[in-house]
This record gives sequence, structure tokens and C-alpha cells, in this order.
Amino acid sequence: MLGFTHEEILDNFKYYIQKTAIQLGMSEDALLEKVKFYYDPHDFCKDGSPAVYSPISINRFFINNKFNNYKAETGDTDL
Repeated sequence: MLGFTHEEILDNFKYYIQKTAIQLGMSEDALLEKVKFYYDPHDFCKDGSPAVYSPISINRFFINNKFNNYKAETGDTDL
């Protein structure tokens, strides 16, 4: 798995988006904007194909309900 597209996050993490937005006291749109800023999706191809977010970062973000540099915890910052 290379990562999650924005659409996959919207489709598969609805419950977690709602729960985390409430817990952090922000709207779902604001949460998703901050996720995009904080976890900067990677564009493997410059051909217009969707960029992907690190699955480690996204999964750990929704498990912990807080923003953190989860890629650094793996020892590999190129994920």
C-alpha cells in the first residue's frame, strides 16, 4: 500500500473524521485542511494522478486524535 488518497480518507474514515473534529473542537473541513497541511500528501507522478498520504501518519493520527510527526517515529522520514 502506497497510501491513502483524499477521496479514500473521506470515504473510509468518516467516523474518525467526525470524532476527531469534535474532540479537537474544529469543523470537519478545518480538520481536513489541517490534515492536508500537516501530512502533505505525496505526488508520485506529476501526471495529475491523485497524491497520497502516508498510511502510517493517517492511521496513527486517527488512533491518537492528535497531530504529530508519526513518520519520524518509524525512523523513515521518506514515507
